[in-house]
Amino acid sequence: MLRKMLWGGEGFTLTELLVTLMITGVLVGSTAAIFQDFLVQTQALGDEMERRTVETAIKAYIALDVLGGNGSLPAREAPAVIESGDEDAPFAVYLQGLPTRCRYAWTLDGLVTQECPEVE
Repeated sequence: MLRKMLWGGEGFTLTELLVTLMITGVLVGSTAAIFQDFLVQTQALGDEMERRTVETAIKAYIALDVLGGNGSLPAREAPAVIESGDEDAPFAVYLQGLPTRCRYAWTLDGLVTQECPEVE
């Protein structure tokens, strides 16, 4: 029976197999492009949330510590990653998940600028 199926003309031709492989390749390629776009959008949203979190931490530090007379906020002109124990970022105590993915600079009044690496 196997011999009849293999040699008896029942089965797939080379052309049918190649067409099936080509269709599969197109589907995989389009799925990969959609997935890449999804990753870029997700990372952009994550970067925006990180910026908002840093802004909120700076505002909390200004409200609770600087205005209370317990500290000062030094301006950072050159963007850099915020890490634990960062002397330029005394508000880092209000942040979780350090170091940050993006680099930040800020002014004395709490205006924040963000520079993030490209998503690959």
